[in-house]
Amino acid sequence: MALASTNAGQATERVYAASASLHGGEWETVTLRAAAFHHVRDGSALPSFASVQILSVQSEYVNRGKTRAEDITIGEPWQGFAPALARCEWVTE
Repeated sequence: MALASTNAGQATERVYAASASLHGGEWETVTLRAAAFHHVRDGSALPSFASVQILSVQSEYVNRGKTRAEDITIGEPWQGFAPALARCEWVTE
């Protein structure tokens, strides 16, 4: 899963998530466009990467709500070995 954050560290921070399926065992190319990222709370699409301040790759993410019952967990722990990332590129179209 990839996460993109706008207004990082501020009260108005918005976190968007996108996922990609990997087969494993060999190098794979994964391309995620801005429209693949959706806000973790309201589901709206990321309009563009222009306002993104943080981009991360992780197995799971917990978006904390006001109460524990409002927490949203996205993804799950890696199955098997954690993936190795190489040749990461920021591509603009």
